[in-house]
Amino acid sequence: MRYIDLHRQSAVRAVLLKSPQIALRLLAASVISRDGLWLARPEMQDGARHEATASSIVAGKASGVFAAEQSEVRMLLGLPGVGYLTAAEYGSVNLPKLFAKLLTLPDDDVLRVLTFLMAETLPAGSEAVEILGHLLAVDMREWWTPDEAFLDLLRDKPAINAMLAELAGKQAAHIHVAKTAAVQKGAIRHCLAGTGGRTKVEGWLPRYLGFPMQSYTKRKGLRAVDNWNAVKKLFS
Repeated sequence: MRYIDLHRQSAVRAVLLKSPQIALRLLAASVISRDGLWLARPEMQDGARHEATASSIVAGKASGVFAAEQSEVRMLLGLPGVGYLTAAEYGSVNLPKLFAKLLTLPDDDVLRVLTFLMAETLPAGSEAVEILGHLLAVDMREWWTPDEAFLDLLRDKPAINAMLAELAGKQAAHIHVAKTAAVQKGAIRHCLAGTGGRTKVEGWLPRYLGFPMQSYTKRKGLRAVDNWNAVKKLFS
């Protein structure tokens, strides 16, 4: 009956407060199995609506590093197969078996599992991404290179012209300012490839990709910029 269940649960959780190592292992098992009150889910990067975006993410260096760690963590826990560590549905991972396995692992391995779980469930476009990018001093030049998917998504002509100025200089950008976005993006492609008489530019990082994100115009509406501005005083 509910009376008995609640009293027993109340006593167990009070005693659990003095056993953080056991609690951490049960936490990991609960998040992975989605058992009990935990409903964590992974950021579905491979479910991007835009096919070119999905392909760009999969081809990126960061995805390769993440996939390698994902495979190693699954092996560490004795979980077969590939894919997200967080269970796709309730019951697909047995909590008691996983908890028992975690109890045999040293603290460093458990922290490795928890670190991976946090990374896997980190929401794209969130305040947490902006905060971590700042705290970890993430240099996007190590993880991203310009590709067609990025250029194809550009629509804002003033922003495109500002990017051209970064790559080819203000004079070239001024010459192109009245031309179509497609023509200006073509000039950007030449700068990145070193074709069309342009000097090849290495290591270019658009303001949108850096931490913190910066805008190319005075218009508001960039969520990542707003997210960081709302919390940066807490982490300065």
